[in-house]
Amino acid sequence: FKRGEHMKSKRKRVLLAVVGAAVLLAAGVFGFWQYRRATWRYPYSPETRQLHYSEAMMSFVYFPSMETTLRFADNVVRGVVTEVGESPFADASGMSFSIRVKETLLGAPTPDTLTLYISGDRESGVAKPHQNDDLVLFLIYYPDYEIYQLAEREAAMFAVMPGNTLYAFYTHPSFVEYDNRPVNDLYTSILEAAINIRDNPDEYEDTFAPGDILDGLLDPQSDILSPLESIVESAS
Repeated sequence: FKRGEHMKSKRKRVLLAVVGAAVLLAAGVFGFWQYRRATWRYPYSPETRQLHYSEAMMSFVYFPSMETTLRFADNVVRGVVTEVGESPFADASGMSFSIRVKETLLGAPTPDTLTLYISGDRESGVAKPHQNDDLVLFLIYYPDYEIYQLAEREAAMFAVMPGNTLYAFYTHPSFVEYDNRPVNDLYTSILEAAINIRDNPDEYEDTFAPGDILDGLLDPQSDILSPLESIVESAS
């Protein structure tokens, strides 16, 4: 009788140990999955690059360049997509993206989290980012709606890939050349473009619908370049 009770007790302990190990394993797998879900970034590559607007439409007014994108922008920020949602407008197709701002490169400080609206669904309009994407964005702010939009479609968006290298959403060669380069190369190019605008005001002062950044760059008394200069210098 005692031997039988002893065997039952032993089997019970073994069963509990197996169940406990299984629970711990499941918890670990679930935790790792949650971590990967929260940190995974979309693997962009040249093969995934899609431009839904034509080259002619992009360069209808100005030739696509860093200066062109800057002249329309109110802010340039780096941020992470924390949530993807539907259009905030009932009568317009599009997608909304909650962006957790990591740093403001140019322009007035933005909220810690901002809403980016991009027209069209996943397969139309401007190319769309994905959940957890780390992005450099050139933005226009619409205070009446408290939303931001891209200053110049795909030319206003770069992804920062794992390893801190870049992916350009826009297909023009002057943008594609940033693929796989360090993110500080982009910061440096933005700074150089901003300095070029400031040094050549006659070329930019007649810009149609300029953004706040251009106003600051054309004002020689503005210290608008200071934050970006500090970021580029510290990364060098």
